[in-house]
Amino acid sequence: MLGVNRFVAELQSHAAFTGCTVQFLTSASIDDLSPEHTMVDGVKRPKEELLGIRTVRQLRISKSRGSAALGGLHQYRISGRH
Repeated sequence: MLGVNRFVAELQSHAAFTGCTVQFLTSASIDDLSPEHTMVDGVKRPKEELLGIRTVRQLRISKSRGSAALGGLHQYRISGRH
């Protein structure tokens, strides 16, 4: 795990220095005590559910350090509009 901790810490410092935002994407399920979860500022988990013939997409905000983000499930729609 030390390698993961070091990698995330170095990436965070590079991102802070350049003023950019970094998103880690994973298909793995991580728990709240994993190094990835404890070192990041925010955790967003997409969810998709089929209700009848309609697909409902939700984004779960389970962690948002240093902001007044509203946690919980938030529905969203993907469309071709800009």
